[in-house]
Amino acid sequence: MKKNQRLLKRIFTVFLIFSLCLSGCGKKDESSSSSSRTTTESRETTEEYNYDEFVNDTEVDLSELEEPDISEEEAKKIVDSTTTVDSEIVKFENSYKRDNEITQDNLYGYLYDLKEYLEEKEIDGVDYYYLHSNYLGIYYKLDVGEYIYTPEMEGYDAGGSAGVMNIATFQPFKSDYNSDLSSLMSYPDDAADMIVSEFPMYKFDNRGTSDDRNYDDEEVTLSSILNFGQNNVIIWHGHGGYYDDHGCTLLTNIPATVENIEKYCNELRDGTLACSNGLNSYFVITPAFFEKYLPDNALANSIIYLGACESGADSSLINVMLDKGAMAVFANDRVIQTAYNLSMIRSVAEGMTKKNGEQYYTLDEALEYAKQENESLNATDAIVYVTYGSGYQNLSMDWYEDYRNCERDVVLVLDNSGSMDGYPLTETKEAAEGFVDTVFEQDSRVGLVSYESAAYVDNWLTTNSSQLKQSIEDLYASGGTNMYAGLESAAAMLERSKAKNKIIVLMSDGMPNEGEYDYEGGYNTPLINYAEELKNKGYLIYTLGFFSEIDSYEKSTAQDLMESIASPGMHYEIDSADNIVYFFDDVASQISGTQYVYIRIACPVEVTVSYNGEKLSSEPDSENTRTSFGTLSYEYTTAENNTDYNEYGYDDNNSSGYSDERVKILRLNMNQDYDINIRGTDRGTMNYTVSYPDSNGEYTDVRDFPNIRVTSSMKATSNTEKEDSSKLEVDEDGDGRNDVTYETESNGTMKEKKNHTVLFICIGVGVAVVLIIVIIIIVAVNNSKKRRPKYPGQGAMPYGAYPPASYPPTPYQPTPYQQTPYTPAPAPIINPSAQGMIIGLFGTFSGQSVPMMINSMCSIGRDHTCNLRIMHKSISRMHCTIQLLPNGMYQITDYSSNGTYYNNQRLIYGQPYMIPKGSIIALGGADNVIQLM
Repeated sequence: MKKNQRLLKRIFTVFLIFSLCLSGCGKKDESSSSSSRTTTESRETTEEYNYDEFVNDTEVDLSELEEPDISEEEAKKIVDSTTTVDSEIVKFENSYKRDNEITQDNLYGYLYDLKEYLEEKEIDGVDYYYLHSNYLGIYYKLDVGEYIYTPEMEGYDAGGSAGVMNIATFQPFKSDYNSDLSSLMSYPDDAADMIVSEFPMYKFDNRGTSDDRNYDDEEVTLSSILNFGQNNVIIWHGHGGYYDDHGCTLLTNIPATVENIEKYCNELRDGTLACSNGLNSYFVITPAFFEKYLPDNALANSIIYLGACESGADSSLINVMLDKGAMAVFANDRVIQTAYNLSMIRSVAEGMTKKNGEQYYTLDEALEYAKQENESLNATDAIVYVTYGSGYQNLSMDWYEDYRNCERDVVLVLDNSGSMDGYPLTETKEAAEGFVDTVFEQDSRVGLVSYESAAYVDNWLTTNSSQLKQSIEDLYASGGTNMYAGLESAAAMLERSKAKNKIIVLMSDGMPNEGEYDYEGGYNTPLINYAEELKNKGYLIYTLGFFSEIDSYEKSTAQDLMESIASPGMHYEIDSADNIVYFFDDVASQISGTQYVYIRIACPVEVTVSYNGEKLSSEPDSENTRTSFGTLSYEYTTAENNTDYNEYGYDDNNSSGYSDERVKILRLNMNQDYDINIRGTDRGTMNYTVSYPDSNGEYTDVRDFPNIRVTSSMKATSNTEKEDSSKLEVDEDGDGRNDVTYETESNGTMKEKKNHTVLFICIGVGVAVVLIIVIIIIVAVNNSKKRRPKYPGQGAMPYGAYPPASYPPTPYQPTPYQQTPYTPAPAPIINPSAQGMIIGLFGTFSGQSVPMMINSMCSIGRDHTCNLRIMHKSISRMHCTIQLLPNGMYQITDYSSNGTYYNNQRLIYGQPYMIPKGSIIALGGADNVIQLM
């Protein structure tokens, strides 16, 4: 043995040395792998986030962008013409500025005079000039698009990878501003540093190298612009302008050289680029450039600040960035002073780091903060505003918290069609906000989709309750009912989710009248088929039908639709706007993990459930539908009359051919067990279904009791305890005695079990008579022999006593499935005055004891009223009773569903048995064993 231990130690030592050598070798290449290591570390520190959901590594293809389409000689002619035009413009501009300052007020007159001046010069290569409201367009005979001229006005700005979220700053003309503004040029970088210091998920690479994320001057290239990237904060400060033919543009510092005109001739022709002499002829980027060259989602989850003049004069530049995935874009509506522009960039970033209570400022609040801070600098009354992408209202800089890996992702799909206008929509909003509060108490994210004629993503999945509630509050009623679009939008939101549970809560006030249509099945069939696809993917779908405003026949059709869309047991029907809040609360509780047994009871019956002083009841004189332990609701179905119904008394003269049924729906908290009491009210049949949820909340265990015959005298009881089988005890004639028992196992249909109690009583009486005779003979024999009984307690038994199940007792044998070996409990201390004792040998009561007096009765079970309470799944609420008789024997009676066993024989339910002291009893199998002493 020692030799083997030494060998193992040697092997372990060699393995350890080998591992250390490997780790040392890995360190040799440390410097060369620093970039990859940085990425790995970033992912390790943020494992709790679902990057796959919001990261899309779309790469930009620049090959098409850089294909020349004209010769070098042609490009040179254009440059020569441009140089001549620039030279003449400079002469005219200098001459004009000697007497006048160029301002917004005189800009048009200045451009008009310049146009006439250039036309008189007849510059070679120029085709024509076109005067716009705020710039002069110059067109060349060689078609290379429009040359844009806007004069510079002093003091104005006119003219990421997976797992990492970056901030990038772009200042194409940082070094060209006057010295009195140079101190402000650090503001974009300062803004980036502020964000990084508050939000550790962001990085700002400002190493001063050509490959960092601080792009200044000549570092601002078309390539760097097209790689704005995803999950970034992008801060642009530079010149810009609005042009009639192009929309809002950004000016680059890429010069219009022969080489560049030759390279980008295609872009100049199609208007994705243009030339401007605002600073000695540079390229201008138009919205069409981003539209053409940025792939879809290239700006996903990015926040962009366009700090340039007229960057938001219209929505052209903003919309193209939002279309490419940006969450929000800041822009200026007109020309803006440089000092105000830079100060706003810095102050907005500062506002983003501030909080209202526990929540960070939204972008709107940060912008308002910045405006108040810099009001005195805004000489032109420029308006800085922010525009959000779809679903990103009330966005704050900790938006990435919405991408935490959560236990469940829930999408609320709310009907805000025109028919919901007024009180119903008001109540829906209040209920939905309460729903959010309940679900957010758990590890959940919630998204919001509203639908009418079309569907709208009002909020992506988020953990920000205030943001979500504001989106709910902003809903208003209009349009038709396109339920399919709402369901489709919710599914798209959940498609990339990695949550364990993906849940859709769909609410509707009626039948769909827009959306996908099937000529045979109308709007309903496509909806049901699509819902089945989603459920097959593992989505859970709750439906809430609000049908109070439609007639009974349409209501039945709407119910069938909503029930078919819902996952089993997850359809709720709301009877009035007043009750919307309760049903949303029920759904929220179930989603949050509370488990309910779900029971459907078809009419004609009334049902009552009582627990701890509270009662659910459908009885007309004591109706109550809500308690702390569960709810009772109704579904009104319309069944076609037929011979089956007529056999039990349905109205043959019903002119409509249909009969209304009120189905009772019970949802009872599974923390307790309940007795279901049913009373018949008419002749007919009852369908009784009980469903139990699994750990994910899905109702995968369904037990059916169909077509139970009902009369006005009929009574029935059942219990919600989740056992291997469920029973429904039926008293057919109301005489207080069960006539038939129906029983079914998990996912089964009932089988009838006749009640043989009377037969058993007759047999028992006969056996008792025979037993009395035997006892008399034994007593006589024993007296004549004057010796002690062979077995404890053997002797005459009282008249009418029942025989033991097996007598004399045999040693207790554990059943084969008992895994824990039996260990005798230590001998208890017995009360000297007690004449008997119940001792726990095995299980929950092991090592404990209960003293017994003559004629004392001990009830055993899980119910709090029992004398001996044993909390175990195999013990019924009232399992059995044990009484110590005057003759020193015990009488035991079983009332359980799992059985009481003596000598491996199960005692007959409800029949008393007399057994001697020393007997061993198994309660519910071998899990709990007691001895009667």
